[in-house]
Amino acid sequence: MNPNLNAITLSRKRLVTTFIISMLAVGAYWWPPSYSEIQIIPSWWVFAIIAVLVAAMFAVGDLKHSMMIGGATAGGAIAAIVIRIVIDVVGDPTSHNLWPFELALAGIFIVPSALLGAAVGMVARRVFSRS
Repeated sequence: MNPNLNAITLSRKRLVTTFIISMLAVGAYWWPPSYSEIQIIPSWWVFAIIAVLVAAMFAVGDLKHSMMIGGATAGGAIAAIVIRIVIDVVGDPTSHNLWPFELALAGIFIVPSALLGAAVGMVARRVFSRS
């Protein structure tokens, strides 16, 4: 088998796995409570921490793939928020009148955190692989 093809397949599997784990990790925090019980601003910090940890865990040794991991992490976290919005709106169409702002706030906190986590993971892999 061509080594480049194997690396691409591994990279896709890693991206999908990262997306799913990020979505489930954020969902585990975001989905169970009712919408009236959620405090939105503190939640974004939890999402940012989850994004850093997941991205750092799956980051690889090169910049391009690590940033793709960061993007998959952010995408999974935001997908969990979108799922919550969709489910809540189906039950009560007035529950998320400001959903674009919810997603914008999520992006402001989650995307930089995921990219930072991926960068930290990439550097850590490089440093510890040399030892």
